[in-house]
Amino acid sequence: MKKTLLPFFLFLLIPIYACRNSNTKTGTTDIQLSQEGMVDQSTRDIISKEYDGKGNLLNCTIGNSSWKRGLPSCNEIIDKRTKDFERLALAEQKRLEKEKSEEIKQYKKTLKDQKQKLEKEKREETKINKLLKRKKSNTKSFTFPNGLKIKTISQIRLDPRSNQIIVNCEILKQKGGLDQFTKIFIEGNSRIEIAFFDEQKLELANPIIFPLNIYEGQKAGFKYKKNVGQDMSDLKGIKIIGEKSNIRTSEFLQIDSIDVSIKI
Repeated sequence: MKKTLLPFFLFLLIPIYACRNSNTKTGTTDIQLSQEGMVDQSTRDIISKEYDGKGNLLNCTIGNSSWKRGLPSCNEIIDKRTKDFERLALAEQKRLEKEKSEEIKQYKKTLKDQKQKLEKEKREETKINKLLKRKKSNTKSFTFPNGLKIKTISQIRLDPRSNQIIVNCEILKQKGGLDQFTKIFIEGNSRIEIAFFDEQKLELANPIIFPLNIYEGQKAGFKYKKNVGQDMSDLKGIKIIGEKSNIRTSEFLQIDSIDVSIKI
């Protein structure tokens, strides 16, 4: 009975063993699992896996039978992945170089803008300083009821350091007696007023007022200098020098002309 069944069991085992080792694509049936992976014992090709440049895990073979199995070569995947990485690295390098170039260009532009701004500010400062140093002058004659006739030569300028107006006014005797002339510098509350006007002849700020009376003027900080001929009897005029601070720098820059009046 047992001898009769033995051939039958052998017949059943043969197809099972054949199916376990068969490879329809290569025709070989000797693929075994080893430490290297799935190895075709007849060709020594290794069936393995490799990541491509996008991070996908692909089946591939290490050997010469990749085309027979319909699988890509692992070396081809590695080469393509390396080239993809090199291409990406080169693109990133170019991007960084372009970004750095743009930063350098922007930095140079900023420096240029700052330089132009400083130059403009310097030009404006020079222009303002020039305007501040510009002197405003006025010459005017006055005739009094007692026959005295005088001429005033007035000049103002702004001292940017002290922000004060420097006043120079010389009063010259043109006609009349010496007593009549000197009297206005000794007696009474006579004074000179200097008013400021813009280009449209509109008055700016308050006028500068300073006394003709020498004693009062000296108390206010003004200096008085005599203009004489050969001796004191030949008094030709008196020059008044002083400082006043009742006008702002912005207002001074608007001054186009000045006018002088005398209050006796």
